[in-house]
Amino acid sequence: LLFALIRRDLARVGVDARRVPPAAPADLRLLDAVAPASLASWYLRWFECGRSALCDSRADEALARARAAQTGAERALAFAEADRLLVDATVFVALATPVRWSLVRPGLEGFSPNIYARHPLPPLLPEE
Repeated sequence: LLFALIRRDLARVGVDARRVPPAAPADLRLLDAVAPASLASWYLRWFECGRSALCDSRADEALARARAAQTGAERALAFAEADRLLVDATVFVALATPVRWSLVRPGLEGFSPNIYARHPLPPLLPEE
């Protein structure tokens, strides 16, 4: 459904969007992934030059500085620099705000949303 809407909107400006297999060459990719942690590095690593053709070597250098940082403040500054460089290069276009949802009975006490969109039960189930 999302791709159909994107294709319709791009067609309005003369762009023909076609679905291709995940490993096929493409000018634009729709990425739908749940971050496993609240880490800037998870997002920024998607655009490292060894992983993506859409990259900026200066952002890679900033990420390397973040990995080597001695303090949280140094790490945060390096991540912010990498993010700014990638935004300036327009390697990522956010189409929507991340969505998290939970199906919970009204009035349930003690519920706490899971920010990583993982269900806590599967690790407790015995393997068959």
